[in-house]
Amino acid sequence: MTELRAAHKTDNEKWVGIDTISNKIEDNFKKGIVEPAALVSHVIKSGSELANLILRVDRIISAKGSKLPGL
Repeated sequence: MTELRAAHKTDNEKWVGIDTISNKIEDNFKKGIVEPAALVSHVIKSGSELANLILRVDRIISAKGSKLPGL
């Protein structure tokens, strides 16, 4: 991990990642491995929706007052 983080800090190695087959740090772009922007956007949107859901449930529980023992 240290080697990977160090490689990411250089301008020449921004596409480096771990090759899970060889367990080596390699240039993923040269191997044709890229993350589509749609995937990244979907992950961020899903995470935001989940956080909002958790906050909404928490507000509902707080507003009603918990009647469960120990809470």
